[in-house]
Amino acid sequence: MSGSCWSGRGLMRDRDGRSTWTGRLRLELGPWQLTLDRRSDHAGIWETPASEHNFAMTHVMQVSRADGADFTTEEPEPLQLALHFAVSFAFGRWVAPAAPVGFDSAGATV
Repeated sequence: MSGSCWSGRGLMRDRDGRSTWTGRLRLELGPWQLTLDRRSDHAGIWETPASEHNFAMTHVMQVSRADGADFTTEEPEPLQLALHFAVSFAFGRWVAPAAPVGFDSAGATV
């Protein structure tokens, strides 16, 4: 299965600036702004999980307030639930966004 439908046409660049690829999608959903970035090795990442009956992170998503304001960890819960249902519907199976890391306004991990 390919996840290219979840990628935008925005240009991505590696840390060294030597490699570029398309894969940035930005959306505003009510008070939220989502930035979804596709991995540079996206095409090849699908082989390993399928052969090992495992999973892989294919995209990274940033959630922020469209107005730039800070927010609590509880405020985006309805958004996360909506994304869970929307992505699950699109793929025809339960799929949920993972939220393993968050940052506060000073850039510290929370």
